[in-house]
Amino acid sequence: MARREDGLHTLGRWTADRAASTPGRVAIDDRGVTLLYRDLDRRAAALAEAFHAAGYGIGDRIATVTGNSSDHVVVFFACAKAGLVLVPLSWRLSPAELAEQLEHADPALVLVEHEFDALAAAALSRLPAPAHTAPLGPA
Repeated sequence: MARREDGLHTLGRWTADRAASTPGRVAIDDRGVTLLYRDLDRRAAALAEAFHAAGYGIGDRIATVTGNSSDHVVVFFACAKAGLVLVPLSWRLSPAELAEQLEHADPALVLVEHEFDALAAAALSRLPAPAHTAPLGPA
């Protein structure tokens, strides 16, 4: 991961740069959830650390079954900070289609937004091997 001093402006450090320059500015305003840049960076950094602490490493794939939400944006930046590959999957797929994409992607972890628990469970039950899952929500 690039350090601040090296001058590289990467996606993984974008939230930290914005938090340093405009910490009190609104980064996300989504259906009543407002995150300032300092909050977005704090949450993304905390989730990136949690990914590492859980044993996920550079290049591991993290799939999501979610709608558009502030939590998904946090996951996006956390993956960038941690060197993980984000695999966003559509909640509009049928369980069979979602299972096929999950099997192809072979993610190390599948994060599921509560609203899509039944869809994810139906898709995951079709996989030949169980997948590690966790709920998607505020960190």
